[in-house]
Amino acid sequence: MSGQPFRYERTADGRFRLWSVGWNGKDDGGTVAMSGGPASKSKAIDFEKSDWVCPVPQQ
Repeated sequence: MSGQPFRYERTADGRFRLWSVGWNGKDDGGTVAMSGGPASKSKAIDFEKSDWVCPVPQQ
């Protein structure tokens, strides 16, 4: 989305997280925002407020 390289980091459990800047145009540190409040029965990824994240299993 930003034209920049993907970002990645090692997570606390030894896996890696790979992400790209999302629709909001800023790097949110590989976070995913969910729509719907605490009382909501359905939750979905809010692509307008999060990065595009791809968890990669450790091999």
